[in-house]
Formats: sequence, C-alpha cells, structure tokens
Amino acid sequence: MHRIKLAVIYLNLSEDGSELLLRRPVAGVKLFDRLILTLNRSGLDKIIVISRGLTFEEKVKIESRIVEDNRFNGKLTWYDQENFLKEANGLEKIRSVVGPHGFLFIRNNIVTTSHHVKNFIHNVIDSEVLEKRVVAGIPCDQNRNGGLFFISTDRLNLINQYIQMQVMEEPVEIIQPEENHNFCVSVHNVSDVRAAEKGLLKQQKLNYTQLMDIWFNSLFSIRISSWLVKTPFTPNQLTLSGLVLGVLTGWFFAQGDYINGVFGGLVLIFSGIWDCCDGDVARLKFVESDYGEYLDTMCDNIINILTFIGIAIGVAKQNGLLTSLIPFVLLLIGGALIFILIYFPKGSGKGYSFKGTRMYDVILLLASRNFIYVILLFAILGRLDYFLWLAGFGSNIFAITLFLAKFRRTSVVKINP
Repeated sequence: MHRIKLAVIYLNLSEDGSELLLRRPVAGVKLFDRLILTLNRSGLDKIIVISRGLTFEEKVKIESRIVEDNRFNGKLTWYDQENFLKEANGLEKIRSVVGPHGFLFIRNNIVTTSHHVKNFIHNVIDSEVLEKRVVAGIPCDQNRNGGLFFISTDRLNLINQYIQMQVMEEPVEIIQPEENHNFCVSVHNVSDVRAAEKGLLKQQKLNYTQLMDIWFNSLFSIRISSWLVKTPFTPNQLTLSGLVLGVLTGWFFAQGDYINGVFGGLVLIFSGIWDCCDGDVARLKFVESDYGEYLDTMCDNIINILTFIGIAIGVAKQNGLLTSLIPFVLLLIGGALIFILIYFPKGSGKGYSFKGTRMYDVILLLASRNFIYVILLFAILGRLDYFLWLAGFGSNIFAITLFLAKFRRTSVVKINP
C-alpha cells in the first residue's frame, strides 16, 4: 500500500512577512503552526521546513514551540534556505526520509484542512500520478498552479528550482478536490487572514451529522465558536459548562406553568447549540480526544435526564403525581434499554453494532438531540404532559425495534460466519 509520509514546506518570509505568518492566529492557532498541525493530522509524520528571511533565534524559538507542542506527533527538521542550496547533500538528506513514492511540497502561506490534504493524497494514490511521475497540484484560490503539490521521489531537484524561481516551472497535473471539503486559501495580508478564518469556521458545518445541527444550530454555533476559539477555554470546559444549561432547563420545566415551560424549551435549544461549539473548538485547535468525546456523550445524557426529570415534576404539579409517574417510569425503562443497545458492546461510537444497516440511519436521526425541538413545540402548545406519554411509549417501541434488529443481525452472522 502506498503511503506518503513527508511534507516539505517552503517558508519565505521575505514574501509574506514574519509578523503575519508566524504570529498572526487563524481561529485560535498561529498561521504557520496551523499549517504544520494540519499536515501532521493528515498522516504526514515527517515535516521539513526550508526557510528564508528568518533569524537563527527566531528559527530556534518557533521550532522549539512546535516540537514541544503535545498536539504535534511527528518529526520536524529545519533548514535555512542559503545553507540548503549550498550543501551538495541537501537534497540527499531529504531523499533519505522521503520514501519510495514521493512527498508533498507546500507554500508557507496556505490555510487548509486535514480532510482536504487527505483527499488530495488519496486522489494522487488512486490516479496515474505515481506511475507517470508527474507533478500534481490542487487549486488554491484562483491560482491553478496551486500551493499544494505532490512531487515524486526522483524529481527532488524541483525543490531547488522552485526556491530559485519562486514558481513551479514544471507542467502541473491539476487534481480536482472533493467539492464539499474543497478548502485551500493563500494568505498574504490581514484581510486574507480574516477571510481564511471565516472560511475555516464555515467548514465546521461539514462535521455535523444531526439534521437540526446542520440546518439550524450551525447558524448560531459557528458564530459562537468564532469567539470561543480566541479564548483560553478548552473544549472539555465548554462541555462541562453545558451542564449549567441542563440544570437551568430542568428547573424551568419543574415549575409546571406555561411560561416557564417555554423558557425551559428555549434554554434546551440553546444547550443544543452550545453542544456544537465544544466540537468546533476541539477541531479548530487540534485537541480532539477520545476522552472529550466520552465526556460530551455523558454530559448530553445528564442534560437529557435533568430535562425529563424537570418535565415529570412540572407535569406532576399540573396534573397529579400518577399522571406523571407512569410515563416517566416507562421512559426510564425505554431510555435505559436504548442506551444499552446503542452503546454496548463498545465500538466506535453510537450505534456501532448497527453500522451498515438501515437502522443505523434511524439511530442517528432519533437517538440525537433533534428531539429537543419536539419538546419546545409541545411546550409552546402547553402540552408537555402529552410529550411525556409520547416519550414513554415511543422509547420502549424504539428499544424493541432495536432489539429485534440486533437479534436478526446476530442470527445472520451466526448462519453465515
């Protein structure tokens, strides 16, 4: 299997300026650091930087900052352009780590995403580029010559040519990127930085999978995230702070009157919007983790529990304890069964054991926060008691459906091992 492991970055500060490239943040991460981390998250574990216009002290400071950053998981090697061109074995040092197939060559002032880079690498491997040994590029802004190239191992001399000519002289075979994730912009001034940051934030919407997150929550969460990435708050802190909204939601519903019921529904909607922000910040700052995903799931479930307890208390105040207790007990039973069936045995997230079936799409639709909009609708209608009964019976019907689907799939696997 082909694997491209090396990226070579040409850092030309005389063209774009050190203040912009090395100190200006884009969505909470310095522009040059973002490029390094993006490439690293794309599976490129060897990064070589060839710099021009950088003092030795600046180079040491920046290199140490990146190497000591626990988000960076690779090997960083740095060359001064003048020394690199003078050394006869400069290219040979790169040849020793490049691997048999080739490497990526990148201009320093590119803002892109790891998905975009991965897609480019995948297209290079699947095309005839490796066999034809041609230079491949991907469009960046309106510049068809691009700022992101694939160069085969036997064309290493193109690095020196690019450094001397400041352009890729060779014919470049343009590889069209995946349309939805097509994000690669070059940055030359502060205005470009702002545009890149805006585009990078819009890309976060592509990570949303739930219906209302895509069509409604993202309208607000991305704007909130654009502010949060500039603060010292961590994604896990944002996740935990969402519990405050859960407590407030439960309290409003527990009052049992119409106005507080509507307020509870509105706060619940905002908690859904807020829940999108921790993921945005984690991805934009390269701090995603399995623990963060686990914490997010646990907090979501706690907020759900607080919400249903609040609704049950409020309904009991309005219509009597028995009217509230029966559907609430049904909901507890159905909810517990759904949780067990969806999350166990443990796999790669919600509904893992149903992947590849139609039921998996149903799980993503129903076992999600989309239901909070149904709660708001019933609150506006003043019939949260109806919702409680609907949730009680509906959760058990859904649990039975999940059990039957899992039983059928298990039986098929046993018959056709």
